[in-house]
Amino acid sequence: MPALATTILNPFIDNHISQVDPSLNFGTQVRISLRNTSLNNTISSLLTFEIPSSIPSVGIITANFFLTIAASDSSAVDWSIHRIVPVWSEIQSTWLHSDALINPLWTTAGALHVSDDISLTPTPITGTMPGNQSGEYLLGDIKAFVSDAIIHRSGKLQIKLSQDDQIDGSVFQFRSRETVIGGLPRLVIVHPLPSGGYPAMSHFNLVTPKII
Repeated sequence: MPALATTILNPFIDNHISQVDPSLNFGTQVRISLRNTSLNNTISSLLTFEIPSSIPSVGIITANFFLTIAASDSSAVDWSIHRIVPVWSEIQSTWLHSDALINPLWTTAGALHVSDDISLTPTPITGTMPGNQSGEYLLGDIKAFVSDAIIHRSGKLQIKLSQDDQIDGSVFQFRSRETVIGGLPRLVIVHPLPSGGYPAMSHFNLVTPKII
């Protein structure tokens, strides 16, 4: 078995988009959200990771995606992860726009259009998050998404985390990359040691926390 390395990535950008606030941007918030409220407000979280070119595209063992829960109620949540197709802006994306500054609209508001806004390649990942959660939560292994980003997208991994059920009032919020108290979203990739090597544990994409 080849020597292995672990690379830990934080998001390059993250945001959430809200159906009831379709023109508002939340890119500087210390939390990203995933919920439907009693107002039928669908909220989805968007994240982009930049995968270093030193990670081989084949042979990835795991790519575990962790979020730190900042708020949770008692209702379980069914969720899905899709690849986002268009390039989107952290400080300009909204429910209506992937980038309001240059005015490209999502094909379907909320980035819902399959093929133009989100892709079925790689196969979306789904799961259920139990209620009353706290601390760091493992959503799952997204190594197929990581390999796809390396091979086809110059290492740019854009994902959308959506709530798939319609339970009004269920609330899940996660710490964003802007948090000042730790618990940033992170992607932990175990992979073959690159030719030339680097330390067995590497941490990329560290960000300077913002106080919002």
